[in-house]
Amino acid sequence: MAVTCREMLKQLRDPRSHQLRVSTASFCAATPALLALGTGDCRQLSLDRLRSLRLDVLEESGHLPQRLADRLLSCLGRTLKAAKCNGALPLQELSLRLASFANNAEPLRPSSEARSALMEGLESLPLRRLQLSFLPLRQKDVSEKVEDAGGGRCLTFTSMLRGLGRLEHLVLTHNGMFGDVAMELAKALQQLHLRTADFSRNRISVEAQSNHDLVPAVIKVDFAGPGSRRRMHPDILESQGLLHAAAASKLEDAFQSVLTGLSKKYGFATQLAWKSATEDFTVSAGRDPVTGRAVTENDTFAFGSGTKPYTAVLVLKLVAEGKVELDKPAATYVDGVLQRLNGTSMVGLFGQQASQVTVGHLLRMQSGLNDFDVPDFDKALLQHGDTLHSPMEFLHGAAKQSPVFLCDPGACTSYTSTNYILAGFVALGASGGTDWSALDQSQIFPKSAGGKYQQCTFADKGQLNSSLTIAGASGGFFRHTRVSSQDASILGWTCGNLVSPASAAAEFFYDLLIAKQIIPAKMVDEMQDWRPLNVGWAKGQIQYGTGLMIQQTSWNATYPPVLGSWGSYVGHGGDTYGFLSESGVLPQFNASFSAIANQDYMGTFVKNLVVCSIIEVAAKVILDEEIYLKCGIQPFPTEVVV
Repeated sequence: MAVTCREMLKQLRDPRSHQLRVSTASFCAATPALLALGTGDCRQLSLDRLRSLRLDVLEESGHLPQRLADRLLSCLGRTLKAAKCNGALPLQELSLRLASFANNAEPLRPSSEARSALMEGLESLPLRRLQLSFLPLRQKDVSEKVEDAGGGRCLTFTSMLRGLGRLEHLVLTHNGMFGDVAMELAKALQQLHLRTADFSRNRISVEAQSNHDLVPAVIKVDFAGPGSRRRMHPDILESQGLLHAAAASKLEDAFQSVLTGLSKKYGFATQLAWKSATEDFTVSAGRDPVTGRAVTENDTFAFGSGTKPYTAVLVLKLVAEGKVELDKPAATYVDGVLQRLNGTSMVGLFGQQASQVTVGHLLRMQSGLNDFDVPDFDKALLQHGDTLHSPMEFLHGAAKQSPVFLCDPGACTSYTSTNYILAGFVALGASGGTDWSALDQSQIFPKSAGGKYQQCTFADKGQLNSSLTIAGASGGFFRHTRVSSQDASILGWTCGNLVSPASAAAEFFYDLLIAKQIIPAKMVDEMQDWRPLNVGWAKGQIQYGTGLMIQQTSWNATYPPVLGSWGSYVGHGGDTYGFLSESGVLPQFNASFSAIANQDYMGTFVKNLVVCSIIEVAAKVILDEEIYLKCGIQPFPTEVVV
């Protein structure tokens, strides 16, 4: 809907109105009215009462019209400058957000003329709050002094800021600041008496984004209250990459509210952990179905396939130690163990094609092997859940599937838990072990981690509730099997035996993907070489790397998911008897998370409702940004998401 001069006049003619807000999803809708404002065609429009101006033009329909955006910026600058010349302009708050979210759209790169016009319009305004978003800042924008080609004065962003003597709140988001630009700006901010500064969502570079690097993003500083003269020092930028949060946000309270509401509505026990450079907390809701007590942050849940990243890291650790080679046939490490345990080999189990399966194929879901994880196998396993089940049962279950191979090894990417049972045997064989239950999966945790992973258990055998403190429910809402006292071997060893609180899982992904402290950084990068699943389960819906996946939590997203788009995350999901889990990293916040619930029959609950909802909440609380994801149990939910 076009924003017209008449609508602007309607706002400002009201004697009670002191603000003008233009919010639209199209540059073409907003620009005619603003151009009219700038050229004086809205002759009856008076700005002498205007205290707040907010312009949100978030283009979704097509490519960013660069020339039109330049005209809009120039128009706004000239309008503000003319208003100052004609008399006092009481403008105290200005928010300008211009962006295009179209696929393959180029970022906004305002011309020098448009930048200069905007800077001159902003200069010396009585602003208390200034927000500029999606306007990339260059080195010369923040330099101390810049001269134009004729040797005259050229107003820069830095010098303009110094002219805003009343400025208290500065928001510079999505502006692509990095390196010397951020350092120069920090020097300028030392001269200002700011109360808050927000540099959220500033990506390091286009190249880093395309390589899926995780970029520092959550940067807020809250100074010591009204009238504070506390100054920022550029060392903050130097040590953290960008400004970091100096005060706790309301994120924990907001997450607790989401989790409590969902738990009350659906009746599940849930836990959610979050870790960033500035925050580290866990919230929980619901009750244990056995004891009736409230869930705490120290309770443990089963993570199912959320175990796979840990197994991948275990094998990669052995690669780093020179004990395993990714390009070697997996049988090199597995056959000796299979022979001792069951008198067989990979070729004996799966046929001659198995000789072509490498260790790398297993970790990247490219072996082509079929999955043991089918309804009849799962049902029988749970029915006999009180007895010990060797990993060999899982491999024999896979060998009975038809076809045994869905494609030639290396020819497709197909999700199958069979790969990660075999990966466990690779680790066992390379470590010289003979007893599958004696494999030390916890050796991946750094010795320097102290007690961070103390509650992390890889449950091999024995009663589940010796490590599991919250019982699960498997089957259906009205008729289900309680999962608590079964033998831990039903979880599937190295493809699904992690039992942990959410906090330890969030810690793991932070240490692995952000701090890169668990295995060499080069290996972490190689884990994120993505391929869409193209055969079998979740075809086209997930991108898989090495023990990691990119998933999308919003129903209104495009597929395969792209890391960095709202609603997507890198990590791994899990669905096992009685439990659902999602854990990983959200690049927009440079934070890790883990969410778990004690049921398996509402399969989209954790991913599409819990995680999707917290992404929306985090965008609002941390970035002060409204995003619109489609969260719910189903693509077209009838329920109102809390």
